[in-house]
Amino acid sequence: MTQIENKATSHHENVKDYMTKLHETSNRNVIAYYSGWLQRPDASSTHLTDQDSVDFARLMQTLDSSKGLDLILHTPGGNVGATEALLYHLHNKFGADIRAFVPHMAMSAGTIIACGCKQIFMEGHSSLGPVDPQFHGISAYNIEKEVKLAKHEIVQDQKAAVFWKVLFQNYVPGYHDHCTNIIEYVFDIVTQSLKAGMFTSDGNPITDENIRAIANNLIDHNVLKSHQRHLSRDYCKRIGLAVVDMESCPEIQQIVSNIHDAFILTFTGLSVSKIIQNHLGQIRFQADRPIP
Repeated sequence: MTQIENKATSHHENVKDYMTKLHETSNRNVIAYYSGWLQRPDASSTHLTDQDSVDFARLMQTLDSSKGLDLILHTPGGNVGATEALLYHLHNKFGADIRAFVPHMAMSAGTIIACGCKQIFMEGHSSLGPVDPQFHGISAYNIEKEVKLAKHEIVQDQKAAVFWKVLFQNYVPGYHDHCTNIIEYVFDIVTQSLKAGMFTSDGNPITDENIRAIANNLIDHNVLKSHQRHLSRDYCKRIGLAVVDMESCPEIQQIVSNIHDAFILTFTGLSVSKIIQNHLGQIRFQADRPIP
């Protein structure tokens, strides 16, 4: 091992100690889901995948479901279907008794997971992110909006068809319908996650209309403008999410901060892109796969 790798390994050994301390402090199960996407922006394996839902299921097997779960999230998001499967496993094991902790960022699909928890603990610098589905970096909302604009302009002036014909030659058949379907699919997942976690009928009930309004404020590209937008703690509170200031629980805040720092230092020295770990020390690593 190089000196850097030795330091990274040492930092990761601290993770288990901090997670054990969080478990002892809250008397709850703890799982940390960490991606190294900020340290390895060119790696293809930093996003949420179907393998993550499998790894979560394995790490949850030995946990006592009666103690609930504290889930620490640091992720850029990823596959929508994998996110739905992961939420199913979490709710099947712990019901609505899940608290999300976001010490830095839980973007896109990470935001959907946080919505499936009864509370989201955030610091002043923490961020969630828009959940509008993307295709090769382009919002499905933009594609849907483009098609509507094309129809409008062609009705107004048939000559506009020449311009739009050139543009739409790049679209495969059914592409627009697929975009429309995926937007509806993600909206359904967000609303169902909120109902199953944050706003259960016996926990913190609100109307379906309010739940749809919250989901719309997380997904509507016309409102948020960019998938890269960082949604602050204040914004998340304002739209109605059950957000708790991490500063209101100083002991837990310090432990979560230590866990976060130890994970980040681990990613700087080890060739791994993702780590999922529970408070018992059981770990699932995923290695880097650089994009060609």
